[in-house]
Amino acid sequence: MSFTTVDLAVQEILQTNFITDIATIHNSNVLLLTSKLEDLINNLEIDIANKKIGTTNAIASINTNSLVLQDNSFVFQYGATNIQIASLTKDSSNNSVLNVDKITGLADLTSAAATITTLTTTNVTIGGTLTTTGAVTASSASIESKELVDVTCALTGTEANGTITMSNTSKNNIYVRLKADATVWTGSAFITGLTKFNLIIDFDATNPPAQNTTFSICIQDLTNLAGTTSIVNNANTGSIPIEIKAGTNQSTTSTILLHNNFVIENLKLGINFSSSNPLNAAIKQYASAVEFNYILDTNSADRLIINSLVGLEVYT
Repeated sequence: MSFTTVDLAVQEILQTNFITDIATIHNSNVLLLTSKLEDLINNLEIDIANKKIGTTNAIASINTNSLVLQDNSFVFQYGATNIQIASLTKDSSNNSVLNVDKITGLADLTSAAATITTLTTTNVTIGGTLTTTGAVTASSASIESKELVDVTCALTGTEANGTITMSNTSKNNIYVRLKADATVWTGSAFITGLTKFNLIIDFDATNPPAQNTTFSICIQDLTNLAGTTSIVNNANTGSIPIEIKAGTNQSTTSTILLHNNFVIENLKLGINFSSSNPLNAAIKQYASAVEFNYILDTNSADRLIINSLVGLEVYT
């Protein structure tokens, strides 16, 4: 609707009724006030009846400390044809809806939820869970996370036990350095009667890994407690193997099952010195790795499924 100008009708005071000078001054002031009031309304195009400002032609600017919109919506239009390029409205659930073509975040952009048809970006860092309902296509090589974890092994009976605790922040690829403490390594030799090293996998009591997590464990080295001297050759000479075992989910105190339950089947996962495969018959740096998939099985038991093995065997 176009703006209709305001023309205020003013009745002048007749000079016959008052002193001439007073009437002239009064009439001049009223006409000046009338002119200024008409200019205010007409120049800003204030539509008093419909409560609108800038009815036909938009005003140049508004400089204010705050702007409160009561009901209805905010609409940003462009050009003489009033093309809508942005709007802020409310939906049927009384949620605010901002419609724009582009958003540029100069410092930070935070959203509780986002639905995006196409996303083009240089870097994306996601602190929580990423769930996709469609295919994921990578135009370059996939980069997986890794970490080096030191595990101290102490003597229990005739076996040296060390525990690695998995959590929801554990990396995809875990390189384990087994360190023999003073109960296992004298500084020049293993203690008499040592039969094997056990790497036991536990789950964190507060933040256990998420179900369906896949991770790999690689034996990086076997060293003294300081980590300064590799004792792999000593272990090979004495045929002292490394075995990987499932431990306990500390958050539930439940036993973790390894594959089809190696404990019941009396099976072992580790270095088998009697193996016919030379790669599996000795401890070597970075040569022994296993990939696990952690699942909660149909009986609600924690289970580590073996996806692949390199330099390790399942044996009796």
